[in-house]
Amino acid sequence: MEFKDVEESRQFYNDKIIDIKDPHLRSKMYLQYKKAYKAYFVQYQLQAIFNNIEYDHNQGIDIQTLRRTGLIDVGDDYYANDLVSAKYKSISFTQSDVEILKKRYEDYADEFDPVAVNTRSDTMFKGRFLIFTFHKKVLRRVAILPTIADQFFKKPIIEAGLSPIETESVRFNRLFYAYAEDGFEAFYILDPAFIEAVERFADRYCYKVALYFMGNKMFVGLNDHNNSFEPPDSALPVDEAKEKAKVIEDMKLITDIVDSLKLT
Repeated sequence: MEFKDVEESRQFYNDKIIDIKDPHLRSKMYLQYKKAYKAYFVQYQLQAIFNNIEYDHNQGIDIQTLRRTGLIDVGDDYYANDLVSAKYKSISFTQSDVEILKKRYEDYADEFDPVAVNTRSDTMFKGRFLIFTFHKKVLRRVAILPTIADQFFKKPIIEAGLSPIETESVRFNRLFYAYAEDGFEAFYILDPAFIEAVERFADRYCYKVALYFMGNKMFVGLNDHNNSFEPPDSALPVDEAKEKAKVIEDMKLITDIVDSLKLT
């Protein structure tokens, strides 16, 4: 795949879209442009930074992977794509975009149905989940949520039997809710150096980060309402340098976690 293939795919889509009325055919043609974009920009940049890469833009982290933690509510509708499995330095990881929707039922009345139910879906999570091998194995689960997290995120943790704990860092306690099945083991993870690293890391991502620890895995959820690795507006020519920089910036979350939290 070369850059000219991306531009040719984009141009072909724009040339044909005016004459095509079938939405399914429109979508199919757009997906060809999207596929070309990701094959060139994403696959190429992944290879420049990571090792042992497996990338599939149509797949995502399986819903059961998050459900099995017992700490993450996967909602009523779950969507995931841009699955990347690779290794950075000595750390293996998996990541994908994830969107979690929760249905809301509201009673209303009209002249035909006096007791009708209106169903709406609220976006509870939209961002990325990442799973890393963690250098400290824990037998009991630990969860760290930003204090802006609502009941949707707290409920499964409390129902799983984790209890709130406080660290010696006043700032950390102000920024995060920490929960553990075993408080003593939790502080095996939450030593002063790691607490400070989490604070600095969360600063960069506006405190939209949650962390979950199980066994030798660390799950990271970034609820920033963004999609990673997405192509720009197809109506405009693709700026090759700009798109390479954007994809690298999307990948920076992965390297930031490994480097700033000192997972190696």
